[in-house]
Amino acid sequence: MANSPQSSPVRTATVELTVNGRRLGLHVSVPDRPVRPAELLPVYRSISAQLMAVAVKDVEDAGFKVSCRAGCGACCRQLVPISPIEARELVKVIDRMPEPRRTEMRRRFSVVRQALQGAGLLERLLDPRHSREGRVLSEQYWRLRLPCPFLENESCSIYPDRPIACREYLVVSPAEHCAEPTSENVRALPLPAGPVPVRIPHHERNRDGTPVDWVALTLSPDFVAVNPTEPPPRPGTQFVGEFFKSAVPPRLGPPLGTRDATER
Repeated sequence: MANSPQSSPVRTATVELTVNGRRLGLHVSVPDRPVRPAELLPVYRSISAQLMAVAVKDVEDAGFKVSCRAGCGACCRQLVPISPIEARELVKVIDRMPEPRRTEMRRRFSVVRQALQGAGLLERLLDPRHSREGRVLSEQYWRLRLPCPFLENESCSIYPDRPIACREYLVVSPAEHCAEPTSENVRALPLPAGPVPVRIPHHERNRDGTPVDWVALTLSPDFVAVNPTEPPPRPGTQFVGEFFKSAVPPRLGPPLGTRDATER
């Protein structure tokens, strides 16, 4: 990780990863000071975008084409696992909304919460051990067909602020298959170094001391309500160093196929 000389408190580096026998150079700019975990979200998004660009080129070279388009919101009814820092940021996005939109958005989250409670999924999704049954929860959540509260006219209404898991979920199969996704008819874009969200350092802890692996997007307000205090600042370079340590060796999935909640 070679630093370029700068007078500002930012370190710019090129990080090289070897994935599937190919060397990838990722450009990263990191605050060289203590930061809140959420301040590094742009860094993680940048890393994800660079990896996704490689993935898109690879599938296009193989003769495939990403079929995702605005107005196709079938995937916005899946269980979307996001990092705790993203859950906190989404709540802040809602808090910044003007009225009456802010109240309407909170109502939508409440409607989803009530539906999950009625289906017996709420407590399981709020349980710290939920990551153990990620695939099962994903399948049961999908059957409810609950639209993401941010979904409007089958498009994301907070597109610039959408979680990394949403950015990384692209398919190369016909869009009409997404309404009934299975491993046979939906082909998800394979990520060259695995999904970025699962590599974000675990800043949060459950009450039993175990790390918070992920939070269901639709339960972000619940997570923040139970955990109102953000983790303390740490050096930005330390956070990012931990991120890249988790990327070696990368967790690679099948060449093409669907991904469950713990892999998105």
